[in-house]
Amino acid sequence: MNISSHKEKTIAIFNTDVDQRTRILDSQIEAGTYHRGYFFRDRIESNIPAGSKILDYGCGSGRLTRLVGECGYEMVGLDPAVELIRKAKEQDLSQLKVRFEVLEKDGDSLPENVYDAVICSSAIEFIPDPAKVLHNLYKTLKPGGSLIISFSNPYSFWKYYAKLRFKKQYEHFSVQKTSMNFIGAKKLLRFVGFKKVTLPTYFESAMDKNPILKPLNRIPVIGTLFLVRAVK
Repeated sequence: MNISSHKEKTIAIFNTDVDQRTRILDSQIEAGTYHRGYFFRDRIESNIPAGSKILDYGCGSGRLTRLVGECGYEMVGLDPAVELIRKAKEQDLSQLKVRFEVLEKDGDSLPENVYDAVICSSAIEFIPDPAKVLHNLYKTLKPGGSLIISFSNPYSFWKYYAKLRFKKQYEHFSVQKTSMNFIGAKKLLRFVGFKKVTLPTYFESAMDKNPILKPLNRIPVIGTLFLVRAVK
């Protein structure tokens, strides 16, 4: 599958069943179980001053974007899936500095030196040419700005189980392209130009649902994702 057809298939998958998938996210937020979102939010609050301008690249239905915006940040959410951006704009954003736009051409036209931070949550694994996208994100960051990004963990036993158990239910597994360990991710980020890359923190599995078991995500063979902060 060439890059253009892969991109079209990926967008088509994420443009379907958006109402149902968004309702699931909203129910998690209401129940206080939106663990992935809280993980990113807490990392941002720990490293990025309130009032900073942040780009959420691959924002989906914008729930994480709004969550971070509620903490006093100026947010811009971009995603190539038109239906997801529609759902993002349906949120009550009247009291927030949050806006959403459809992402064009992998962010090639992103302005230089604009954002204090960029979030990239569960997006890079669906991109055939991650170096190109990461270059665009590096370019749009201000000097000293931070990229807070998650990568798909190739060593996660839970991910292999989820692929076998839910493959037919979750079509997105069929378009995942980039899965790399921390060494590979660090090398790629350094190649793009980032000066500092923090050690990884692993997260996201069924362990999230149990406070006692949740720390097991930090073991590389459990958490399906790992997060790093890269500094320009």
